[in-house]
Amino acid sequence: MPRSVHGGRCAGRGTFIISGICNGNHLPETHDIRAVKAKDPKALDHLVRAESGRVYRCIGRMIRDADEIQNLTQETFLQAIQNIESFRGESKISTWLCSIAINLARAHLRKSKRYDVLEESEIEKLLPTFGILGQGQQVYTDWDPERYTERSERIDMVHAALDRLPGDYRAVIALRDLEELNTEEVAEILKISEGAVRVRLHRAHQALRVLIDNKLAK
Repeated sequence: MPRSVHGGRCAGRGTFIISGICNGNHLPETHDIRAVKAKDPKALDHLVRAESGRVYRCIGRMIRDADEIQNLTQETFLQAIQNIESFRGESKISTWLCSIAINLARAHLRKSKRYDVLEESEIEKLLPTFGILGQGQQVYTDWDPERYTERSERIDMVHAALDRLPGDYRAVIALRDLEELNTEEVAEILKISEGAVRVRLHRAHQALRVLIDNKLAK
């Protein structure tokens, strides 16, 4: 069950606007990597059973179509098994699987080309602007989730805003805020630096906040 949160990341991980849709239940891994790499049927079965939920969830953070999520989950494990020799054991196998899943989800988003997904230039317009002395030119009130009348409405509104973000921004929020991976793990999955993770996450947060505030103002 998702942990209770109040207008922010899951408890203990900082605060932000994502509410009610986190899941931080990550169990210790118990995989026999040697057997998995040897494609032992029992080891592979254990891998799929143990990790399919997280892979499905990672993809579902970025894509809403249930059939497509299922297809991409299956494709993730097919690719993983076909390329298991490339897993060097430098990270957890769940992180490696999540990397495959996120890449498949991002590729799907690029192909789908939704008309309402923001371009990078449009994201720029949602970021704060500053005066000559560096002072912010926007005034933000504290985030108040109670402005939404129902919890389900809060979640729907956040999902709708997430769906408008480009895949790269959606991925960093999915991994850092929703899957609660640390910055190092996110950087490894996305194959970018930890600094780039922080910058991208900050920009995504700012864009989300403006999108949701604009929705509330209507």
